[in-house]
Amino acid sequence: MRRIAAVVAFAFALVPSAHAEGGAPEITLVAPGTALRIPLNAAKHPIFAWKIAFAQTPDAPTTISFDISTDPSFEGWKYSERQVCPVSTPGCFTGTVPHGYDWLDEANGGAPYPEGGTVTLYWRVTVDLGFGSVPVSATSWFTGVPIPPDTTAPSIFVPTAHAKRGVRARVVAKLADDGLLFNATARLFYGDRILGTASHDFFVPRGIYVLWIDLPKYAPKGRYKLCVDATDLSLNWARRCAPVFVS
Repeated sequence: MRRIAAVVAFAFALVPSAHAEGGAPEITLVAPGTALRIPLNAAKHPIFAWKIAFAQTPDAPTTISFDISTDPSFEGWKYSERQVCPVSTPGCFTGTVPHGYDWLDEANGGAPYPEGGTVTLYWRVTVDLGFGSVPVSATSWFTGVPIPPDTTAPSIFVPTAHAKRGVRARVVAKLADDGLLFNATARLFYGDRILGTASHDFFVPRGIYVLWIDLPKYAPKGRYKLCVDATDLSLNWARRCAPVFVS
């Protein structure tokens, strides 16, 4: 069996929010902007981006930190990432995309987010040149819209198929999810024996999975089975099977 790959393109808008201080590095917070309302759950991830301009080339590695919290002081709970950049590329850390629920839990100290409401999330980028220098920070915020965890499994349609030995057969399965699909795996069975497997990653809410079945002329006639498993980004799983009649 073979699969046809899909290509998904995406883009996001850049909303500037700048901070500068004397001869220190200048940090420009690019995205997300303060005017945005961003859905928050394990399948939807904000894209954070920033730029750093150095007044002079650092003579030692630079530490760049990223923090996000519901506490504007960042003194309590927060989600953090940190990278040490070499002298050759002092601004090597210019963006991140937190995944899963861990960052949301850490940003709010493990407390539940309001259902049906919004929450203000503050994010900060700090540049530390080391050797007694004063770290420079830039801070911004955005409105988060908490979404309950996705517990709905993907839907799958696998049609009944007919195939002839020695002739390639085409089967089109259809998949959909209320969030984003992650992976689909197809298996062809004869009895309990797996004759072939194909797998494909998706990052779209709906997908068409084109499968090709090649059976040699000496394969037995009769009823085979084609099963398609699908998983979404929240790891909800589903399986659908349909018969394949081989003549």
